[in-house]
Amino acid sequence: LPGDRITFHEGKLLINGVAAPLVADGTDVDHLSSNYSPQFLETMPDGTLVRIKRVKLDNTLLDDVSVTVPADSYFVLGDNRDQSSDSRVFGPVAAADITGRAAFIYWSADRARIGQSLTSR
Repeated sequence: LPGDRITFHEGKLLINGVAAPLVADGTDVDHLSSNYSPQFLETMPDGTLVRIKRVKLDNTLLDDVSVTVPADSYFVLGDNRDQSSDSRVFGPVAAADITGRAAFIYWSADRARIGQSLTSR
């Protein structure tokens, strides 16, 4: 959120100096390529759990970032962390540039998730 200090170091996310621990959550099968990728639950400082995918935990290109989010801006992260172009690449997003909110899952390697509502999250 605006004013937060976001830091990535050695694959770990810290928000205002508080670590968001990763807890392994089984193995996800990528149905498109038959590759296996580990999934984790990342715990935000407020206790919210976010499911993410990490292929390698030492992606130094994207995992050595530190920024204070400017006023009227947001730091956005992809859930497939090692293959996401997000605020670690292009910086915080101005609130004025956010034009909508995701309502459902349009595509997923896990076909059972397609069409799942996101409005209750």
